Amino acid sequence: MKINLPDAGIASVVLILILTAAFFLYRPDGSPRYLLITTADGTEVYPLDQNRVWERTDEKGTVRVEIRDGTAAFTDSYCSGRDCIRTGNIVGRSGFAACLPARVRIETAGGESHADATAY
Repeated sequence: MKINLPDAGIASVVLILILTAAFFLYRPDGSPRYLLITTADGTEVYPLDQNRVWERTDEKGTVRVEIRDGTAAFTDSYCSGRDCIRTGNIVGRSGFAACLPARVRIETAGGESHADATAY
C-alpha cells in the first residue's frame, strides 16, 4: 500500500485536531489546594496535602488549627463560645471558618470547583 503526500497531510491534521481537542476537553484538575490562615499580622499559606498544626498564642490564650488529610479545622481556642471548633472540618474549594475573638480566619483555596445549590 502506497501512501501519497496529500493523504498523509490530511491524516496529520486530523490527528493534531483530535489531540488538541482531547487536551482541552479532558484536563483533570490536579491543581494543589491550600489553606489560607489570616490574622491581624497577615496571611499565611499552607498546602492541604501536608499534615501540620498551626498555633498562635497571645496574652489571652492559644488558638490551634490542624491540617489533616486535605481538610482543616480549629481544634483549640480560648474564646468562650468555641463556635469555631464546632464548625468542624472545612473542605472544598471555598471552605471557611473563623474565630472572631482571636481574629483568626481560615479558608481553603485552589483545587477543583464544585458548584452546589447555593451557587444558583
